[in-house]
Amino acid sequence: MVREALNFYQTYYTPQEKLDIDVVSYDGCTVDMAIKLGCSHIVRGTRGAMDDDNEKRLFEINQKLLKIRFREDIEQVLIKASKQYASVSSSDVKALCAAGEYILAMSYVFPPTHNELMKKYLSREYERISSGWWYEFARCFDGRAYHNLSHIAYMLNRLEIYLRNGGAVDDIENLRRAIFYHDLCETPAASADAAPFKDQNFRRLVMATDYLNDACKAAERDERVIKDLDLSILFDENNYADYVYRVREEYKQYDMGIYGRERTKVLTKLMKELDYNIFPSWTQAKALRQMQSEIDMLNTLP
Repeated sequence: MVREALNFYQTYYTPQEKLDIDVVSYDGCTVDMAIKLGCSHIVRGTRGAMDDDNEKRLFEINQKLLKIRFREDIEQVLIKASKQYASVSSSDVKALCAAGEYILAMSYVFPPTHNELMKKYLSREYERISSGWWYEFARCFDGRAYHNLSHIAYMLNRLEIYLRNGGAVDDIENLRRAIFYHDLCETPAASADAAPFKDQNFRRLVMATDYLNDACKAAERDERVIKDLDLSILFDENNYADYVYRVREEYKQYDMGIYGRERTKVLTKLMKELDYNIFPSWTQAKALRQMQSEIDMLNTLP
């Protein structure tokens, strides 16, 4: 997943935001790269027992390499992972993504890394239900911190869980297609991606996710399903904090005062109108509590 993280960092952040950290790839020994960059420390992470033997071995090898290079002044530091991540490897995360378990994978990596992973793991599903070019489609979401490929994956995962639990829909292929397209900034009128928008049922599904527009009401079953899927993050206590951060990041061009006022309006409207149809009753109360907590936090800001 290093490639995915590096690609995101280099393409998403502005030069001003990169002042505090540099991400580089290299071949050869780590100690040589550390010397070349003028580093004072080499920091490595360990997940506990499963990594300890290997990391201790690498520590000793690096120590000897540094001695040979007359650079014993460079210190090595081993940092143990928290309990949450101690038993998880990058292979586990990739296996979860390959199995369509995008929500759990999301809890083990940073949001930008998860979004980069989705460029690989959502491509087959997209190409199955659309005649458009995947990478052209994926680029439509570049620079978006929340309304991006990770959000699409989250909704698809929730949909599959709903179906496995006996949930019903009227047109599953059209519903999946609408999940992919519902957050596009504008209809792609000049490409093969424009084809689905000519279908009225598809357009109604997409419009059902425009829940802040009073004129767009979810009347049919699939419309209610996609609306609930789009708002399911609101009751997810494991990922709600990241959701708050990513929404703020997506609208970072606004100062905190303006953002806080507008975000409060959005949350207040959602709290009045939220009415889940496909999830257990407790999810409604959980979503309302989390939104209220966010409003309370915003109200403490200057």
